[in-house]
Amino acid sequence: MAFRYFIGFLLSSILVACAQVGQITGGEKDTVAPQLVESKTTPPNNSIYFSGNSFSMTFDEFIQVNNPQQTLVMVPKHARPTVSITKKTATVEWKEKLEANTTYVVYLNGTIEDVAEGNDSLMAYAFSTGSFVDSLRYSVKVEDAFTNAPLQDITVGLFNEKDSTKPYYFAKSASNGIAVFNYLKQGNYFVKAFKDENKDLELQENELVGFKTNTLQLSQSIVDSIPIRLFKERGKEQLKSLRFLPPNSFVLSSNYALEQATIRVNNEVLQAQQIRPITSDSIQFFKAVKAINELEVIVERATKNSDTITLRLTQKEKTEKYALLPTFKDQKVRPNESVSFRLNDLIESVTSEKIRLVNKEDSTEINHKVLFSSNELSIEFERSNLQNIQFIAQKGALKSKNGLLSDSINLSILLRQEKEFGIINMDLSAFKSPLVLEILQANKTIKSYSFMPSKKCVIPYLEAGEYQFRVILDENKNGIWDTGNVKEWKQPEKCLLFTNPIKVRSNWEIDAELIPN
Repeated sequence: MAFRYFIGFLLSSILVACAQVGQITGGEKDTVAPQLVESKTTPPNNSIYFSGNSFSMTFDEFIQVNNPQQTLVMVPKHARPTVSITKKTATVEWKEKLEANTTYVVYLNGTIEDVAEGNDSLMAYAFSTGSFVDSLRYSVKVEDAFTNAPLQDITVGLFNEKDSTKPYYFAKSASNGIAVFNYLKQGNYFVKAFKDENKDLELQENELVGFKTNTLQLSQSIVDSIPIRLFKERGKEQLKSLRFLPPNSFVLSSNYALEQATIRVNNEVLQAQQIRPITSDSIQFFKAVKAINELEVIVERATKNSDTITLRLTQKEKTEKYALLPTFKDQKVRPNESVSFRLNDLIESVTSEKIRLVNKEDSTEINHKVLFSSNELSIEFERSNLQNIQFIAQKGALKSKNGLLSDSINLSILLRQEKEFGIINMDLSAFKSPLVLEILQANKTIKSYSFMPSKKCVIPYLEAGEYQFRVILDENKNGIWDTGNVKEWKQPEKCLLFTNPIKVRSNWEIDAELIPN
């Protein structure tokens, strides 16, 4: 049984006795773990004025050791215990000097197993170097700050100092997300939880983390009803990636906003017409690459140091075709979408005569207008009574600012009808602050809307099916979920998940309401 499971819901049943609390099945021959002979435990469990550096436990059968480096641990971790076996007796010992007037618990999470079948169990041995064994308990749930799902195998620590990275007490969360502490002493603690990726019992900057805003004042046993919400800190602001989209464009991504930044490409400042925003932290920009083998991009911001990222280009990449790419998916256009295409270059001109739109039902030409801006081409036409159309563009219908001619395209397009979709009229009046509403289907976000407090909002063009919802309480009104920060003691923005599904039918309107708990 791995070390990472050594503390969790199983510990809720370990109170004072050093006892077997669970078994691992080992087949029909023998499924019983070694049984502890408590009268032969030396010194006895829950001993006080403990001054030695070892204790021994005797079992009812021959035993062997299982992976003690991961399965054997002392809490508080003031020593590194080891274990040795002599026939039916296990001896746990350590070299370090323990602190005075302190209660210690040694957990053996599958450390001891029988020789024949390898059956093992979870046990705990408690003792005190003072006049009494601390007996307070504390339990708390840990969950994902964005999905609210319970998290297993999370280290929850009680820290003596707010900025400390090493916990004084620690426990692990079980499959239900609950971590249980036993044998605690009175005092004030800072509670932090983290995914201990490298198993060093120390909070690292890159690990999943969460914390309790208020100090835990422990004077009696507590079952905490407010969960710890774990999140990934944004980390150091930096450029994340630079991708080439042939023949003459790139996508630049970062973990900070790029709107107000000055961007230099091979020491030339990009102009506004060369940039197409994608999100707040990613852009597409256009740059002729014929004479470029390596690209250097420098992002300059008024209050920050500049960031640099580079990319090498191959000759094969630079000679790919200049193609029209649909902005719609699966050759289907919704009523709220336009028949439009993007190019990975800036458009210089369009020869309208080389672009046709045909009604596939009777092969007649459809009157249309061709518009373009930046790198996008749009086709305007009367859509009434049309369903299946053909878009045809001859080679050279578009010319880029770099003199390239577009390749030919012949694409069948299905124009979807209003009656194919459903509508939800959502009442959000129970919320009094700005929010982001996410529509979920099969646990995936398919739409996202930002709202100021209002009575109702209309969610149109939904496919028939069942939907769930997530509400993000958008404290800074930026339209996205913002994570937390441990050093600033700042919690992530709250997310409310509404799991009761709402069923949408085609050509139907549904009234619904979201009410926070």
